[in-house]
Amino acid sequence: MLHKKPLIGVSVDCYQGLSPSMLIGALKIIGINFVEVTTSVFNETDQVISKINGIKTAFHLPLIHDNGYDLSCLEKQDEINKLVNNLNTYKDALNIQHVISHPPEPQEAKQPMETSIDFLVENLKKLNMPVYLENIPDGTPPQQFYSQYLYVKEKLGNQLAGMCFDGPHYFVTGNDPVAMFHQFKDEIGCVHMSDCLEDDDVHLPFANGGVLPVEEIFDTIKSTDFAGYLTLEIKPKSLSDIPTYINSYTYALKKLHYFKYLTTSLKVFFIRPFIKKILN
Repeated sequence: MLHKKPLIGVSVDCYQGLSPSMLIGALKIIGINFVEVTTSVFNETDQVISKINGIKTAFHLPLIHDNGYDLSCLEKQDEINKLVNNLNTYKDALNIQHVISHPPEPQEAKQPMETSIDFLVENLKKLNMPVYLENIPDGTPPQQFYSQYLYVKEKLGNQLAGMCFDGPHYFVTGNDPVAMFHQFKDEIGCVHMSDCLEDDDVHLPFANGGVLPVEEIFDTIKSTDFAGYLTLEIKPKSLSDIPTYINSYTYALKKLHYFKYLTTSLKVFFIRPFIKKILN
């Protein structure tokens, strides 16, 4: 889905004892109207639903290194069926706009790639919602990922809404994220951004020790009139990271949605003393 301006939000999970519902409630105060969630929302479904109240969500499907499985794992059919049922059941209540899927990860697969990707497609077809396919930091060359993308697109048809462009994933595998955005811009419908180290996708806030060419990437996104979804995949290591977490959000707004940046900055100005008091 395209908007007049990018819909900018943040990833929400269980961070430092803060549940997704607590984080969503807090983020609403500064006007965030889009979040990306994970399976953790199903640990407190009713509480999350009570906080959504118009906030749009995306759902990042499970990853093997985080959840022990993804939708390409044949031996996890029971877990996959349960997740698919939850997603279809709570799609409207959680206001899920789309799901994000990785292609099968070769180093984790227990069966040939062809079998894994066909099983992934079979499970994605069961979801009553659009799908974005994301590039992953496993060393897969961009053109090989593009071939996988075209294969999934052929199988899913219009259910595949486009690519999810993850800038840090390209960077840590030695690819120029700016060049990659230009190469795939016609297919990109959502973006993942955070800062990272040269060879480690550590999901840092911006201007906090990372080396990703953040400003250049944002300038590139703006130059293409991108108007899809942009998620800041930042993972706070402690509560003391909250101010830089917010700063990253306002930075993204300043680069891509200036009017909302002005209104959000005013809200942040008034609540910042309360945040400092809580953190101290």
